[in-house]
Amino acid sequence: MNVLFLDKERVVRKHYESFLKEGRLRSDWQPIFLRQLDGSAPPHEWIDEVFCRVIQAEAIVCFGDYSIILQFGDRAEDLVDTLIRKARNGVPFFLQLVRFTENEGVLFNGRGAGESLRSLFKAFDFSATRIKVDMTLTHTLYNKSTSLGYFRKTDGALRDPHLFKGVDQVLVSQPSLINFAGEAFPIIDASEAVNRFVDDGDWLTQSLEGTLPAVGIVRQPSDEYQLILSGSYFGDPTETLSGRNPGIDENRQFAVNVITALSGAAKTSANIQQRCYFIFNRLERSLGKLILDVIPQDDLWRCMNPRTRDALTVGGQMRYEKADFGHLCHIVKENWVQFRCRFNGMEKQDVLDLLFGVAKGARRLLAHPHRAEQSSIRFTDEDEAVLQRALRIIERAFGAQSVT
Repeated sequence: MNVLFLDKERVVRKHYESFLKEGRLRSDWQPIFLRQLDGSAPPHEWIDEVFCRVIQAEAIVCFGDYSIILQFGDRAEDLVDTLIRKARNGVPFFLQLVRFTENEGVLFNGRGAGESLRSLFKAFDFSATRIKVDMTLTHTLYNKSTSLGYFRKTDGALRDPHLFKGVDQVLVSQPSLINFAGEAFPIIDASEAVNRFVDDGDWLTQSLEGTLPAVGIVRQPSDEYQLILSGSYFGDPTETLSGRNPGIDENRQFAVNVITALSGAAKTSANIQQRCYFIFNRLERSLGKLILDVIPQDDLWRCMNPRTRDALTVGGQMRYEKADFGHLCHIVKENWVQFRCRFNGMEKQDVLDLLFGVAKGARRLLAHPHRAEQSSIRFTDEDEAVLQRALRIIERAFGAQSVT
């Protein structure tokens, strides 16, 4: 899977090796690094190269440095528009909002490229704030800094059961609150019971009125996936004047969970095939239940055509559990009069074309993966969309009231 890193070299070098090392579950990541605009090539060639790398990306990671975007100058808007299109087409994003000194003006006041960057955040339904989180009550014993501390499950801070599976606490450096809306939902809360919120002048404690004080959010509308964290979670261990910052050493399982989430959300062929497999399993089970909901099992025998009946007969007895998806489709076809009221006015041929299309297409490939592999057949977004449509129709029919 091609993973694009949007940070400049010093940031990637600080984070990447430790971040990827902890992602042992997915060693198939192929990193794409963007070189800096250093005068070795004309600016327009460098910009074309970056666009090419963005187009190749199947997942995008930014550890919190935005110099690549800033170097685009008046072309930053084009780059951000391309990144947003990638997100809308299902490419997962992981972004950290880190308080690098050079980020402050860009995140809040910068014109040009700064405005383009903020439009990216807006597309993901969030914005950065200047309100810092004081970690005094949860700070580490080996570091005196009040900007380094833990968010814990016991405090109600860790809300996502998948991202925090096997994780009781996460260590973060320099978090700030995130404003979110729309399709974004909080995954890490900065509870006022254990944290103080401080404005950019370090004056009085304050919180965002009417907004849950979040430092981590996830956005998953339709086929999109964006994970946004405020602060630094995955840096190398470092020694500072206030003490040791263990960085990723304290967040290893969280790093694995993040990488697994990004990998699973990416629209790679392997992921699409896996999703198609689970959708089809659910579709076949739902169709089987729909048939028994419409036709009593004792009546099934007489409702089958001879070929289906023979296929499901063992020792002179009908074995409905032997029916595959094709057999189930034929039962619906042969008894459409009984099923018609369940399909909310859909034409018989439209329903049958959809079901038999799955039976002759995706079902055969899912049932015979070796054949598909040897024939170089790959599942696409269109295959997944067809299966999803069939599943929606069958589940809606199963939930419809019988008309007698």
